Amino acid sequence: MFSNFFKHDYSKVFSVMAVGAALGLLASFVLSVEAVELAKNSNAVLPCDINAALSCGAVGKHDTASILGFPNAFIGVVSFSVMLTVAMAGLMGAKLPKMFMYLAWAGGMLGFVAATWMFLVSYLVIGTLCPWCLITDIAVLGVLWALTRYNILENNLYASKKIQKKLSQIVKKNYDTVAFVSIIFVAILAIIIKFGSQLL
Repeated sequence: MFSNFFKHDYSKVFSVMAVGAALGLLASFVLSVEAVELAKNSNAVLPCDINAALSCGAVGKHDTASILGFPNAFIGVVSFSVMLTVAMAGLMGAKLPKMFMYLAWAGGMLGFVAATWMFLVSYLVIGTLCPWCLITDIAVLGVLWALTRYNILENNLYASKKIQKKLSQIVKKNYDTVAFVSIIFVAILAIIIKFGSQLL
């Protein structure tokens, strides 16, 4: 199914990363504006407050929306800006230092952990999903997929020869793509199971 898709084509890899970072940046910017609005008026009704199942306001008012004392969206604006810059550099053929790309990948992993945690909080604790947050989740996956694939093919993860060989085989068979698509599929399935008709 994925045998010929994204095979050793860094332009396509960085294109996915650029699109993901751009979407994440847009979503983070919107969430930042909404966070400021909620700070001014906690009772404000936001454009993405659609119903009981989909509400940015309900998620934005929760304590976890400001882990470091300021809106998480501010972190997203900075992070996705950096990732978009890296993607554009890659598209222009720049050969970025191994350590830099490794750190970028580590940042992508951290973003994935944070996005997963916040999704679970929304899903299990708050009981409401934030539409713009879901877009950032997809953006994080796109960025991490691109960074992971590129760094494995370029041997930027400082892995042993044995592990590097196994990772390269996984990428060459496109199992990494299958894994990331599966994550999205499982998340969508979980959302449908929990919220069902409330999404309409």
